[in-house]
Amino acid sequence: MGVGVAYLFFTLGGYDEPFLLSLTTTPSLMLFVNLISLVLLARLTRREGIRLRDLVGFDRARLGRDVGFGLLWLLVLNVPFIAAIMLMTVALTRPADAQALGEGFAQVFAGRAGESYAAVEFPLWWAVLTAASFSLLNPVVEEMYYRGYVQPRLTALSGRSWVGIGVMAAGFAAQHIAYAVTAAATLVYFVAFLVWGTGAGLIYRWQRRLPSLIVTHFVVNASFGVLPLVLVLAG
Repeated sequence: MGVGVAYLFFTLGGYDEPFLLSLTTTPSLMLFVNLISLVLLARLTRREGIRLRDLVGFDRARLGRDVGFGLLWLLVLNVPFIAAIMLMTVALTRPADAQALGEGFAQVFAGRAGESYAAVEFPLWWAVLTAASFSLLNPVVEEMYYRGYVQPRLTALSGRSWVGIGVMAAGFAAQHIAYAVTAAATLVYFVAFLVWGTGAGLIYRWQRRLPSLIVTHFVVNASFGVLPLVLVLAG
């Protein structure tokens, strides 16, 4: 629905490629998606007689250990994630050399949207709000929803941990294809986030707590949200 509203805005504004531009608004729209998800989670947990904080399992005494594990999971989760992106992109574009590989990445992840997106100017306050919410709210809500809530309940219902991990990872991957602006990127994102989600699900199955995964998720999101904004402002 949010993408549809964005499409209408860009169409009425007379922008070229309004559909492609509407797809690039997903990070901004995630603020509203996360807030709605948080409200739904609060209602669901209240019905079960627990609190949202119970899904996280935060323990101040274990904060240092959780941060340490979170930094370790950056390596454990991101290496196969990046490998999946590279392998899928190579398989789809079949580059002959390094230059062709770079062109292949541009073709897969930007397509025609790059030039159209450059024509849109967003207010600075909106860019700051999007970067902050994407980095701070998104990791917490996604981890509570997928790993903290969905995975253990599917595991309990099915009696098999692989069902909880697999279904959760597939849902996690399906959500993230919303960031794709080309058909090829849709496939690449699904495979890469399926790998990331599976790894995160296995970690949660071992630790039974979310703080370390939230740390990992926060660092990843901040690198894509806050860091680019800082570099733009500094430049």
